[in-house]
Amino acid sequence: MADAVAKAELIISGTIVNFDPSPHGGTFTTVAVDEALKGSAASSITFFQGSRVSPTDDGLGVTVSEAPNEGLLVPGDRAILLLQRGSDGNYHIEHVTGWFQIVDGLVKANYFNDWRASVVGKTEAEFVDMIKAALQAPR
Repeated sequence: MADAVAKAELIISGTIVNFDPSPHGGTFTTVAVDEALKGSAASSITFFQGSRVSPTDDGLGVTVSEAPNEGLLVPGDRAILLLQRGSDGNYHIEHVTGWFQIVDGLVKANYFNDWRASVVGKTEAEFVDMIKAALQAPR
């Protein structure tokens, strides 16, 4: 976990308030920031997630295409995100280890996250304490 925390430029907790599918794939997603655990954050941050929503061919519905290792976060979802700024200037979720959804107060990590077993089922507060400890650990 220490490596993922060290690589992240910004670590935030908050609630998704908006998302805007990109015509080129992916989704620009805005999160209302409750706390910046690493870095400096405004009251809201927009980041790019690879998952997306797109219309069906008949235009009567939508399809959800989730990117590998990151479920689609939608308005109302609560999350802790480890973000890096991409070459396009936008924040992106740190590959594999940067996506944590909070469901019913408990942490949910993607399946391929190396330290998934150590965080899944922790409370949000316990996970935040783990991140803060990793930030304090000598490197």
